[in-house]
Amino acid sequence: MKRFVFDALVDEENICNQKSCVEKIKRFIDDGRKVVLFGRRNRAKTSIVKNIIIPFWHKGRKNGLTIYTEFMHVKSLDDINERFTKSFSSELQRKAKVRSFLQSAVEILKGLSPTYTLADDGKMEFGLSVRGKNIIAIDILLDKLADLHKSGKPCLLCFDEFQDIAKVSGAEALLRRKFEELPLDMPIICLGSKRHLLVEVFHKKDAPFADWGATVEVDEIPYEEYSNYLRERLTGQLKLCSDDVLIHLQNRLLRSPEAIHRICFEANSRFSDQKFTDELIEKLIIEYVSSRSSYYESKLERLSAGQVGFLKKLAHEATFQASNVYAKETLESMHLTAAGLRKAIQKLMDHGDIECLASARYGGTDPLLMHYIRLTRVT
Repeated sequence: MKRFVFDALVDEENICNQKSCVEKIKRFIDDGRKVVLFGRRNRAKTSIVKNIIIPFWHKGRKNGLTIYTEFMHVKSLDDINERFTKSFSSELQRKAKVRSFLQSAVEILKGLSPTYTLADDGKMEFGLSVRGKNIIAIDILLDKLADLHKSGKPCLLCFDEFQDIAKVSGAEALLRRKFEELPLDMPIICLGSKRHLLVEVFHKKDAPFADWGATVEVDEIPYEEYSNYLRERLTGQLKLCSDDVLIHLQNRLLRSPEAIHRICFEANSRFSDQKFTDELIEKLIIEYVSSRSSYYESKLERLSAGQVGFLKKLAHEATFQASNVYAKETLESMHLTAAGLRKAIQKLMDHGDIECLASARYGGTDPLLMHYIRLTRVT
């Protein structure tokens, strides 16, 4: 069903213009390659992997396993171990329903003890432990996966927001060493959205992951193709709008699909008897962000004064040339030193609130938050 999807994974029918990206990944994992999948925030990377690539991988691989682990904001090796243990346990629980898999995997999994705990929803939750510890080191579990893969149970590893390991001492060296020890034909997909950290992990000459894997980028959707996609999902009189209006919509929301879909959903719900115009777009954006003021204020509350000050600059100027950030007038207007601003920008980038664009400009990652700040704050 064609619809505007947000706040959820996007199904294959509603992913726009990523056929080339998808075909590359399919080809690479079929060959057992390692893949670095990069794309700006909310560009459907996770949806592509979970809703297209993983089902493709399991076709014809009845005994296959997929370990999908989220590394966003990991702070320590303990965080990494805990998240990977949870992902490993969840996949093993799914496969445990297949008796033939369990029977043939028992010897390989020797040393891992099953545990059962009562979850908040009242259901029994399966887990694993080693010598009484329910968080198992990732290197131990990777060794088990290597043995399973060699025994005819093919494994696919997926790590979302992989670049965040750059903030964990020793993680890059450990994971690069363990990845090298895995079977050559075991595919790995590392997803990432923070360009500055991805460069640190994969492109610095002395980095453990330098020149590792094949890079696949989720590109911006071309204006014309996205306009056609939007028009197919708009209802009533809205779809009769001009291409110029749909291009204006894309630009006003920084070409972010999730934000665009939110506003289009509102338009379908409330104004399908009207023609889409620039004025209606502005009205919808203002009303939408105003209705979520408590949500946006809670996001801003967790930030320092310097971070909010820089977001205000971005909101009122759309983007900010990186080379002009530390100009005297900029620092004075925000009442910050160069060191203070540098720290604020680093924190915002590490948390994914802003990004450094290819044109050497800083930009916000949430266009609706930018509109809210512009509506409620002055520079």
